[in-house]
This record gives sequence, structure tokens and C-alpha cells, in this order.
Amino acid sequence: MTGISKWFPRAIRGAFLYPAIPTGIGLTLCAGVILSVAVGVILKNWEEERTQAEILRQTEDLAEDLERSINSNLDALRWLGKFQAVTMQVDADATSEDVREGFRALATFTLARYRGIHALAWVTRETSGRGNSGTSGRGVGSPEVFRLTYIEPKINNFGLSGIDIGANVGILAAIAQSRDTGELTVISEPLSLSGRGVGGEGNSEPLPLDGEGLLAVMPVSGPGKKDVVSNRANQQETSLKPELRGFILGFLPLADVIKTSVNRIQTTGSDICLYEEKGTGVRKLLAFYEGSTGQVKTNSQVSLCENADPSQGETRFFKAGDRQWTLLLIPGPELQNPPSVLNWLPILGGLLWSSIPITTLAISLSNTYRREQLLKKLSVANDELSAANTEIIALNRMSDLLQACLTVEEACTVIPLLLKPMFPKLNGGVFTLSDSKNIVEAVVSWGQPLTTEQIFNPEQCLALRCGQPYFFANAEASLCCGHVHYHNDVAEYICIPMAAQGEILGVFYLSSPLVGELTPGKQRLAQMAARQIAVALANLKLRDTLKDQSIRDPLTGLFNRRYMEESLEREVRRAERNNQSIGIMMLDVDHFKRFNDTYGHEAGDIILRELSQVLQISIRSSDIACRYGGEEFALIMPEAPLDITLQRAEKLCQKVRTLKVQYRHQLLGPLTISLGVASFPQHGPTGGSLIQAADAALYRAKNEGRDRVCLAS
Repeated sequence: MTGISKWFPRAIRGAFLYPAIPTGIGLTLCAGVILSVAVGVILKNWEEERTQAEILRQTEDLAEDLERSINSNLDALRWLGKFQAVTMQVDADATSEDVREGFRALATFTLARYRGIHALAWVTRETSGRGNSGTSGRGVGSPEVFRLTYIEPKINNFGLSGIDIGANVGILAAIAQSRDTGELTVISEPLSLSGRGVGGEGNSEPLPLDGEGLLAVMPVSGPGKKDVVSNRANQQETSLKPELRGFILGFLPLADVIKTSVNRIQTTGSDICLYEEKGTGVRKLLAFYEGSTGQVKTNSQVSLCENADPSQGETRFFKAGDRQWTLLLIPGPELQNPPSVLNWLPILGGLLWSSIPITTLAISLSNTYRREQLLKKLSVANDELSAANTEIIALNRMSDLLQACLTVEEACTVIPLLLKPMFPKLNGGVFTLSDSKNIVEAVVSWGQPLTTEQIFNPEQCLALRCGQPYFFANAEASLCCGHVHYHNDVAEYICIPMAAQGEILGVFYLSSPLVGELTPGKQRLAQMAARQIAVALANLKLRDTLKDQSIRDPLTGLFNRRYMEESLEREVRRAERNNQSIGIMMLDVDHFKRFNDTYGHEAGDIILRELSQVLQISIRSSDIACRYGGEEFALIMPEAPLDITLQRAEKLCQKVRTLKVQYRHQLLGPLTISLGVASFPQHGPTGGSLIQAADAALYRAKNEGRDRVCLAS
């Protein structure tokens, strides 16, 4: 019994467990089929609702567009009629030719502005006393004659003689109604005018008003006959009453109007029937648009529209002008028989049911891949950000150090130290333009071997010629600058113009023996570095120029008085520390006033410049030559004893005697100078005392006869 009790539960479990496997598969398939059918029914209902909503939307949009299009064109005709009436009332004496010319200008503008209007015509009302046969006249013996006198666009100079439209009953009825109501009247009868232009009887070109469409008639009133009235004082006065002068006819082809609206709405191949409501349930077919061909038929032989069932499509009513219209849209094959997905639903459901785990796995793998890609992009972005921060720090450090430099030479020693870490694998240099702008010379270069000329012409550099950075990376497709030694050591290079304060100062040059080293990031860094170097060099040059202008005399080029006094005090302190002497000379041009009075101040300026040149070539590099004031000069000679100072003063005096100065090809006469000599510390302990001593010696030399050297006492 024990063995049977153990075997029986196992058998029961096996009997129910193994059949459960195919049962689970079957249940899964059944669930898939049921799901597929349910999805198919839902999709079918949804598609039918969507199709019906689309048909409804197209019908409403098309009706609104047709109503708006026709009404806008009719409003344009109303405006044209009112404007023509105002014009005729203002100019009461206008001739028929003037009226026709004015109408031509307005019609041209209106046709250009409103494309739905095909043609505009001016019809005059003429009263004739010949008989009483006119059916449209207002009185016996005065029948009205309506004559078409102008039409736009013109057909072979049409309108010189006019065409009688009395035979066209439809137009006459519209004109009569418009005359009686004084308002715009619209008819939809087929129009046909038998007249032609003045090209002759052989001219077979029809008038623009021939065809089927909408004809709008707008009456135009002008000044009429004078009437006599009585006022309170029984005085007779006359006034002008408006009189009907003519009609404006506008032709709107239904085919063009319908095609334009259909193209705007995109009715997806649907057929369209357009009716005019005649009242009491009677409607008249105006036009039929065939969606398969895109053609518009306006005759009454269209059986589809005559026998159309409104339940087959959507119907909308709208009002255009003074007429009631009906639009019937019959859906095309694309809307009536949309592509069905019911045949594919079982397969689609099975695929959907079996693709759930696969889709889940694919989504998981896709998310994992996207995370890895995002991590890679984030890592690259972090590396680029770190490199950009490093570059910004390097650029800021370079800017600070360049601002701390006092001279261009000092800046040139700093630039290579700053640029090598920024471009470790690249060779390069900084080149500056000369003051004459005809030579480019290297002031800084680094890297080996040297891949460019040290001195070259600006025209040899493509960057200077183009005024923008020039990058060279392909010898077959690019030009190479003339100053670059293109060989195996140069695979790519870039030349960047250095511009600051509106002026190009030189070129920043980088080259690499390997392709790909000058990346876009390195090129941007090079442009920023070139900009900072250019600004720094421009500031240093400007500082040197301003400093030179502040210490130099503009006429002679010598140092000015302020610089002399500062330099003399500095040299006196240095001589005190080193126990050395200083020689100082004060000199003055003899009879300088006589030169100015005789030859003019221009000659005096020439003498001062010539004397300054003699001083510059007669002194040592450590000496300081200054213009003290007027024609008086000063010379400071550091470390010069008194005897040497006297000898040099005598030589200078003798050299001036031999100086020949010409002014306008005329010698200015003998030129001499008087000199006063003093020495530190014999003649004074300070710079001011030395100047006073030398100046006193100078005046003594002048008083003793000039052209001599006197020693301070």
C-alpha cells in the first residue's frame, strides 16, 4: 500500500502536467487570434469614422473657400463700381473717352489683384429717340440701348466702335435687374457675344466674355441733368441729380474658381457638383468637377450630378452674392474604398503576440546601446570641455603676461614660452609687417625644421591677400603660400592674419608634418591666440608711440625739456652713488631772430633741424640731446669730466661753423652757436643748479661776442 500511495499522486500530476504544455500553447494562440480580431474591428470602425470625418472636413473647407473666393471677387466688383461712380461724380465734364480710360486703369489693377475675375467690361447706357421698339426701355419713344464699349483684357484693340449686346437676353435681364435695384446682380447663364474686335471680320478670336460662368453686373451713376428748385427766398437754384451712366460687367469662369479651390483644399480625387438654388426645391446644375481627370464640365449633360444621391456624399449650402448655392462632394475611390487591413489582422496579431518578448529584448538592447553611446558622447564632451578649459586658462595666462610686458622685444620672448604648450606637436612663428607694409619679418619662431621664409613679401601669403585665415591640407586641391617650404616636413599649415585696431599687423603661422594635427579645435585656438597677440603688439606699439611723443620734440626729434630735467636728476643721483662726473652744455643759435626776420620762420625751422642732426651725430649713445626751448639746446653727457666736455664743446662749435644750410636753393649765410659748459659736482649739486650755471655761461658767451664756448664760474 505504501508503494501504491506514492505512485498514484505522481501519475495524477503527470496526467495533468504534460497536457498543460500544448494547452498553454493553444491558449496563447487563441488569445492572439481573439486579440487580432478585436484589433481589426476597432481599426475598421476607426478608419470608417476617420474617412467620414475627412469627407466632412473637405466638404466644409471647400464650401467655405468657394464662398470666400466668389464673395471676395464680387466685393472687388462692388468697390470698382463705387470708385468709378465717385470718379464720374467728381469729374462731371469727363468725356466718354476719359471715362473709358479711367475704367481701363481700374480694371487693369483689379484683374491683377483678383485672379478669379477673368474679364471686366464697361457698358454704356444710350438713349435713342428712334421709334419705340425697344423692349427694355423705360418710356415710349426712348428705348434704352446698352452698348459694350470697352473690355479688359483688350482683344485686338477692341472697344473703339463698341458692340451692341441687345441680342443677349441673359445680359439684358441682369442689366435691367441691376438698373432697377441699384445693386450688384449675378447671373449664371451661359454667355455668348457674337461680336469680335476691330481686327476685322476675318478675326476669329472670341471675346473674353464668351463661355460659361458667373456674370456680375454693377450699376454706375454719374452726374445727371440740372433740376430747378425753390428756396425760402423764392430764388431759383439748380442742382445735379445722379444719373445712371453705365454698368460694369465682371466675368468669373466657374472652371477656374472651382479648380483653384480644389487645389487649395486637396480633395483627394473626389467628384464635386455645384448647384444654384432656384427656390421651391428647384436647383440648377452649374458645374461638375471630375476628380479622376481634374476637368470641370459646365453643361447640363452631366448625368452623374443630375441623378446624384445626396446620401452618397456630403452636401453643404452657402451664399455667394445674392444667390444660394449647394455643394455636393462625392468621395473618390481613395475615400470610399480605403485600403483594408482586416485580411492581414490574423498574421499581424500572431506576429504581434510572438514579437512581444523579441520587442522587449530589442528595446532593452536598444536602451543599453543608447546608454553606451550617451556615455561615450558624455566622455568625449567632458574631454572637450576639459581641453577647452585648459585652453581658456592658457589664453588668459598669455593675455596677463602680454599685458605685463613693457616692450615688443619683451613680448617676443614671452610668446614662444606660452605657445609651445598650447601647440606641442606643431611648428610656427609670429611675423610682423614693417611700417612700410612691404616686408613681413619673423619676430618669433619655434620648432624644427623651419618651414617658412623668415622674411618675405606680403603678396606671397594667401591669408594676407584674402584677409582671413588660410588652411592648407591637400597639395592637389589647394594653393600653397609662396613663403612656405612645402615638402615632406609640411603636411598641413595655417596662416592667420593678426589684426587689431582696424589694422593688419602680421601673420600667425602654424605647420605640422602629419595630417590631422591641425584639427578644427586647434585652428580655433590658433585664431584666438593670434587675436590676443595682435592686440598685445598693437598696444605695445601704441604705448611706445605715445611715450615717444611725450618725450620728443616734434620739430627736431630731440628729447624735450621735461625729459631732460627728469634724466638730469636721475643721472645726478647715479653720479653721486658712483662718485662720477656729469658734463652739461647749453647752446644757442647766434642771431636766430635775424634768420627768422630775413627768411621767415620756415627757414628758422630748417636751421633747427639741421642743428639737431649735427647734435645727434656728434654725441655718444649714452648722451642725451634735448631742445630746451626756442633755439636753445642742451646736452647731458654722463661720466664726462670737465676737460672732455670742453673739448667736445669746441669741436661742436667748429663743426657748426662749417655747416651749410640751404633754403630754396639759397645759402642762409654763416651759422654759429654759443655754448655754456658746466660740470657736476663742480658747478652745482643738483640738476637745476647745473642748468642755471650752464645757462649763465651761455649768456656770458653771447655777451662776449658769440661763436664761442664759456665755462661756468
